[in-house]
Amino acid sequence: MESKKILKIVTITVLSLFSLFVIIVAGLWVYQGRSESMIGSEEGSGVVGAPDIQNGIFPGRTGSDGISYDEYVKQNVVTESSGSEDPSIIKTGYVNVAVDDIDATLKSLQDIRKQFDGSYVSMYDTGKGKDRVVAITIKVEVTKFEDLYNSIKELSGEFLSSSISENDVTETVQDLEARLKNYKSVEKQLLEILKSAKSVQDTLAVHKELNEVRMNIEMIETNLKSISSQTDYSYVNVYITQSSTGAGLSDDQWRPSGVFKDAARALVEFGKFFVSALIWFVVFIPVVALVVVPVVLIQKRAKK
Repeated sequence: MESKKILKIVTITVLSLFSLFVIIVAGLWVYQGRSESMIGSEEGSGVVGAPDIQNGIFPGRTGSDGISYDEYVKQNVVTESSGSEDPSIIKTGYVNVAVDDIDATLKSLQDIRKQFDGSYVSMYDTGKGKDRVVAITIKVEVTKFEDLYNSIKELSGEFLSSSISENDVTETVQDLEARLKNYKSVEKQLLEILKSAKSVQDTLAVHKELNEVRMNIEMIETNLKSISSQTDYSYVNVYITQSSTGAGLSDDQWRPSGVFKDAARALVEFGKFFVSALIWFVVFIPVVALVVVPVVLIQKRAKK
């Protein structure tokens, strides 16, 4: 009698473990298939996330690789020198401050900007309460940069960091001006050759070279104009965060209707999960039966 009880317990245990094993394996198989399909769709979409704001890097002042603006300029201009008299320097200031009242600080910052005839290049405002962050870039004439920078530092608040960087692009300007002069000289020569061209083939060949030279001239003039704009004006990047003393006890307004909707959505999701689990159970009943039924029949015969 004892042997039959032991056999029954062992049989039930084995069947339970086997059924659980089958369900787990099937679940993992389905999950793996879905994961692979999701990864494939993400790789095919080619979507690239947006950059995060870090201290010292501000919206509208970063390069295509997410590096600082000064590094971007250094990597994207030619550094060959050809002699020049007047230095060309790109000056940029950074101020990182935590304040009690961000809105009041923005108003004060706007008054300072107007005082020095500055203009907003970019403004990024995100979050709320203690998580609110504002990043602003102000453009001002280089002669007014120091005054604007010092006035911003006088704003009430806790200054976390501040700095000024200077990027000397004199050699770049020298090189671009020399190359521009050479290209214009070549353009003049090609125009003279074009006047004396005697065949259609010669004319087309000269036109091709002339178009390439003019394209290079246009590119260099665009670069010089861009650098001139950056050296005639300076930029101050202001990074404003909410201080702990100015943050309220509760950042979010309590909305019972929203809580009720969240609870209702959770109930719906639980219902979906329960029904899905029930469907899995029903679908795998035949698999479990293939093991359970023979064992039950064997037990009945053993009792007889």
